[in-house]
Amino acid sequence: ELKQEFFKVASSRALATELIVLNPAGDGFLFLANYHDSTDWILNVTSFFEGILKDFEQIKNSKLANYENIQTGVKIGVAKGPVILGLIGDENQMHLTAMGPEVNLASRLCDKATKNEMVVSGEAWKAMNSSLNDWETKLLDYNDIKGFPFNISAAHISRRMKNVSKNLCTKCGKTLSVFRNSEGFLDIRCPENHDQSLESDKNVA
Repeated sequence: ELKQEFFKVASSRALATELIVLNPAGDGFLFLANYHDSTDWILNVTSFFEGILKDFEQIKNSKLANYENIQTGVKIGVAKGPVILGLIGDENQMHLTAMGPEVNLASRLCDKATKNEMVVSGEAWKAMNSSLNDWETKLLDYNDIKGFPFNISAAHISRRMKNVSKNLCTKCGKTLSVFRNSEGFLDIRCPENHDQSLESDKNVA
């Protein structure tokens, strides 16, 4: 019952952000974003990620409040590239699905994600980078992704930071300096050296 509720919410959120819902796969979904060759897919993907986190949190608070042993979360893998669309199944039941290396890569990157995290391939990251400056992000390289005998660069994206989107310190109101350090993390600094910790509720969405 809970699984069906999650699927229903995920499908509704995907349609609201103009993603095509393809066939369910186990405990997940396959979505197609850039189906009309538009840069809007970047906004659609990030809007879906941000929205589904809120949706699942609402379900957790309303329906799982008395079930502390049940863990919920969202993991998303994103890859950019051409895919082949086709129907699979038989005369009794058919599903529209996508096939190709990028589909497999998105699935493998999803496996690399931790709870409530979106992992984006290097190619997708190049397109999305400028739109994700206000998200907590870590860049990593992988050489152990099944089916890909070469290094895969990926960006782990977890949450939007309110202070970065405003570029102002929440304590003194002065403009923040934002840049990426050598480890790939966003480094946020206030001219007055006020703490911009991501753990602060004032600074994190």
